[in-house]
Amino acid sequence: MGASIVVSNAAQQSGKTVSSSPYSRLGSVGSSVFFVQERPFLGNLTVGLLRGIAMFVRLCFGAVLAGTLISSSVSAAEPAPPPKAVVDADAIAAIIDRHLVADWQARGVKPAALADDGEYARRVYLDLIGRTPKVAELRAFLEDTNPHKRTQLVERLMTLPSHSAHFASITRVAWLPQSVTNQQFSFFGSQLEVFLRNRYRDNTPVDETVRKLLTAPLRNAAVNGNMRFLQGDPNDPESQSLIAFYQANEAKPENVGAAISRLFLGIKLECAQCHDHPFA
Repeated sequence: MGASIVVSNAAQQSGKTVSSSPYSRLGSVGSSVFFVQERPFLGNLTVGLLRGIAMFVRLCFGAVLAGTLISSSVSAAEPAPPPKAVVDADAIAAIIDRHLVADWQARGVKPAALADDGEYARRVYLDLIGRTPKVAELRAFLEDTNPHKRTQLVERLMTLPSHSAHFASITRVAWLPQSVTNQQFSFFGSQLEVFLRNRYRDNTPVDETVRKLLTAPLRNAAVNGNMRFLQGDPNDPESQSLIAFYQANEAKPENVGAAISRLFLGIKLECAQCHDHPFA
C-alpha cells in the first residue's frame, strides 16, 4: 500500500525507532492541514446557539454519509482516478531531513549518533515484518559491504508475504479495534484482514484502498432488533470481506460515520451524539 517506505536519515539519527506503521505512512508524507477557528466576541447566548447549530450539522453530515454508504441497493463503485506520478523516495527523505534538522537547530537539540547496522536491522525487521532478524540474516547484513544495503534490505522485506500479513494485522486493529476487545466481532476482523493483506501484497495506494472500503457495494439483507445484516455484491468478491467493517459497526449510520470520521478525518463524533463537545 503505497510505492515505498521513506526511511529518513534524520529520523535514524533521532535515537528512536523509525515507525513504518500504516498510519505513519498515511500521515508522515505530504502537507499537513491545520484548522484554526477564529471567533469574534459574541454574547454567550449567540455563541451557544452557533455551536449547537454547528454540532447538529456535523452529526447530520456523519449520519448522512454513513447512510449513503450502507445503501439498500447494490451500486457500482466509482472508478479510481488515474495513478499519480511516482515521487522519488530519496527526495522526500531529504525534505523530511531538512525540516527535522531545522527544528533541532531552533531548539538547540543535538541528535543522537546514526544507528549502527545491528540496531537498524532490528528496527526495520520489527517494523516491516513484525519480528527480529534471525542470526543468519543479521550476520549476512552486517557482513555486507554494499553502501546501499539498508535501502536494499527495506525493499527486500517489503516483498515478503510476512510484510503484507504484518501490516494487514496492524491496520485491522486500528480500523476495527472492537475485533480485538469484543470476541463477538473477532470474526469480522479476520475478514477485513484478508482484504487488507491482498492490498498490501499488491502494493495498492492508500487512497484506492480507502475508496474501495467506503464505496463497497452493500445492501441490507435483514434486520434483527437493533442489528442489520448486510450482503455484498455477488459480482464483487472483495465486498464480501468489506462487509466486516460495516457489520462490526453494527451497520448503524451513527457508528459507521463515527468510525470513518475518526479514522480518515481525525475527528471524533461519538461524544457529540449526546452533548456539545468542544473537541468533536
